[in-house]
Amino acid sequence: MARRSVLYFILLNALINKGQACFCDHYAWTQWTSCSKTCNSGTQSRHRQIVVDKYYQENFCEQICSKQETRECNWQRCPINCLLGDFGPWSDCDPCIEKQSKVRSVLRPSQFGGQPCTAPLVAFQPCIPSKLC
Repeated sequence: MARRSVLYFILLNALINKGQACFCDHYAWTQWTSCSKTCNSGTQSRHRQIVVDKYYQENFCEQICSKQETRECNWQRCPINCLLGDFGPWSDCDPCIEKQSKVRSVLRPSQFGGQPCTAPLVAFQPCIPSKLC
């Protein structure tokens, strides 16, 4: 691969020394395409139409003038929303407050601007105790 790059450089140098070049910048690029992803690093590309004439072929311009470019886009992290687990079983009835509770945990906290956990982690309901306080 390095040898090929050296050959391209020698060819380009020879063309410039002859007062000729491929003038790649004379060929306009299209607009960049939409990014392939909205986050977590997508790609977009653009193209250009190059007139392939005798000069272009004889001077190996296809090796110098690229017809397509690609770049990364939307490299920021995707938002991750909070995820709560299911509630566990109801606890025994607390005779002092006449309530029982159940608990759940946060399985995945929100990150990168995702929706936070807003639902309660503990639920209560009234109960009739089987023991005295």
